[in-house]
Amino acid sequence: INGCLELNNVNNVTITNAIINCASWYGIYATGASNVTVVNSKIHNVTDGKAVYLDTGNSNWLISKNEVRGGQDFFFFSNNNSEITIEDNYMHSPIGNVDSHSDGFQWWPDIGNGAFYIRGNYITREGSAATPNDILFTGDQPGTTYVFENNFLGLWGFYTLRYHGYGANMTIRNNVYEQAYKSELSLYGLPSAALYFDPEDGQGGGTYRCNRYQDGSFVEQQYVTSSGAPTPAHDTSGCPSYP
Repeated sequence: INGCLELNNVNNVTITNAIINCASWYGIYATGASNVTVVNSKIHNVTDGKAVYLDTGNSNWLISKNEVRGGQDFFFFSNNNSEITIEDNYMHSPIGNVDSHSDGFQWWPDIGNGAFYIRGNYITREGSAATPNDILFTGDQPGTTYVFENNFLGLWGFYTLRYHGYGANMTIRNNVYEQAYKSELSLYGLPSAALYFDPEDGQGGGTYRCNRYQDGSFVEQQYVTSSGAPTPAHDTSGCPSYP
């Protein structure tokens, strides 16, 4: 597909073994689409838009075993999306810089969604001259469930996982951080490259457990808060064997 793909108010769509070469805002854009599968495909956006933008009212999506490349954000989510699974994808080469807020995953605006399962993905900025912002950036999404697990996190930019929460349910577990995080937390001369950013008002909470560097050692938790709000400890008890 030499262009961009829109799925508006459609059901039961499968995209497989496709190559999407987009030179506009969104490689895949969807609103009101349900029961959608995107598998074994390449999604490439050469602009500073989004590789995949799930706007309003999408449900029951599976995005699996794809190459996702380019775009200011790999995935951008808006309102009232539910049961979105993103697993076993290779994501690389974002476009943009800190000023453009280039992220791996971003939720905006602050309207509640359903559940998101992000697991088993290889996420890296390699191949890009961009200075990205966050791998994971959530807004104030009350009632939303996030499960972020078993991903490989390549060295990124400003914050790595930035979770505002405010009543959401966040689980971050069993992820592997590139070894360079251990020595290069202040990447690009920025004041912090926190591994986990918790809600400033302390209302969100969350679970952060069994996250490691490539050598198997556990990540030292790094926090950034403006108010000294309590933050969850890194739970390393009962972790699965590694590798």
